[in-house]
Amino acid sequence: MDTRESASTPPDAPDSPPRPLSPPESPRQRFPSWKQALVTFLGGIVLAATACVGFLTSLGGNFERGGDPVLTPLAAILFFVGVLAFLVGVVLLIVRLARAMTEKKSDPHVPDRPGQRT
Repeated sequence: MDTRESASTPPDAPDSPPRPLSPPESPRQRFPSWKQALVTFLGGIVLAATACVGFLTSLGGNFERGGDPVLTPLAAILFFVGVLAFLVGVVLLIVRLARAMTEKKSDPHVPDRPGQRT
């Protein structure tokens, strides 16, 4: 035993300083949730459909001159934003479906069958 270590460290000293207590970690929810994917998907459809109707209404049957100079371009922009949100929603649904298929969840109510591969 080295005399230098025993002389510099008292016998009651802890090995390392105590760590501060941290709050318990909550389980992380995987992104995207079903609700997020469906809201984005359906919201994109609703926004695109509403903007399409608004675009056609702002034209007022005047397809040659382009209709209202402010509402027509605004409705067209909102239509494309709705289509983009719809496409993002489709991607989120595909990601969520893929994750749901790859997750393994064991149901505690269903007993394991003999011969079943794990």
